[in-house]
Amino acid sequence: MTVPVVERHVKFRPSITMSVSHSAWLALVAIWVCFAASMAPALFAADPLLRITVDGDELRGQVIARDDSQCWFRMRDGAQRLIRMAEVSRYEVLPGGFRPMSTVELRDELAREWPGLRMASADGLIVAAPARVVTELKELFDGVRRDFRTWLRVHGRELPACEFPLVLVMPATREEFDRLLEGSELKPHATLAGAYFLESNRILLSPARRGEPPGERLATLVHEATHQLAFNLDVHSRIGRNPTWLVEGLAMAFENEALRTRDQLANPWERVNRERYLRLRAMQPTLRKGWLSRMIESDELFEADALGAYALSWGVTFHLMETRPRQYVKLLTSRAEEKGRSEVERKAARLAHFVEAVGVQPEWLEVEVNRYFEALGPSSR
Repeated sequence: MTVPVVERHVKFRPSITMSVSHSAWLALVAIWVCFAASMAPALFAADPLLRITVDGDELRGQVIARDDSQCWFRMRDGAQRLIRMAEVSRYEVLPGGFRPMSTVELRDELAREWPGLRMASADGLIVAAPARVVTELKELFDGVRRDFRTWLRVHGRELPACEFPLVLVMPATREEFDRLLEGSELKPHATLAGAYFLESNRILLSPARRGEPPGERLATLVHEATHQLAFNLDVHSRIGRNPTWLVEGLAMAFENEALRTRDQLANPWERVNRERYLRLRAMQPTLRKGWLSRMIESDELFEADALGAYALSWGVTFHLMETRPRQYVKLLTSRAEEKGRSEVERKAARLAHFVEAVGVQPEWLEVEVNRYFEALGPSSR
């Protein structure tokens, strides 16, 4: 599950600033970006480091995208925030350029933020959790990162380096976990085990309930880590539209260890996500013709029947991974051009993008997917 969250605001020591109107702020950003890009690299960094004040909060980072009324502002820890220009009251260009926090810097900041948790880290990855589980979570997280890169590389996509350290936080108590959800689109619920938050760029994992099998929290970590990796390695966009079926289908498929690790001894049946498979099979007799096109075109299926849409997303993703992995990776790592288009045009663009990447019309693939799962069983090869 990926959700936006109210940003964690990092305070900085006050210094000389200048007050500007939102139009002046926009002009200053545009002028500075053009100016810095034209100067020799030895004299100016490629990305300016800015300090701005927004509704009384002081933020330090860089503008990564903008239009006439708003911009995406990214901080050094990888958090980002959509800012309306009218909300900016002060602006300053700082010496040097934008530089992401190192693993050590961000680990030290997390230790100050979470004094009751233990820190464990690998290069570019940090886990803050109770001492009894922190090492296990870090090792699994690191393994998922390694498997994710390997799977995509084997199937045709070499991923870039991750710009920011990846962060996972598990509070000590369920009450604290629920409190941290305040201000986000998620509501505390007994079955909610964790989420990846796009704006803070962090995974929040709840501690296990008493009597809960330990594997359940680990499966949640794998799912959310897959989201975080995809959004940080340019597989998904953190500021643009992403088809929900692609985002969730990938994470659900990677929950299966045999698929994730490319276990050569496992057959397709051993690589399925059993929960999603069972729901998909139960749905098949009543699926209306054209369901695949509707899922590709928009996220409406998720609004009508979320659990059913999740099962269908997993099914299409799994089928493509098993039968057309390179075409699937092409689909996954490219995007339909949707900006500035009407809803009808966006739907057509998504369908055209799917056909171009996968090489088959949705109506034919729909028949193929249905037959594939009808035949899938323990003896499948």
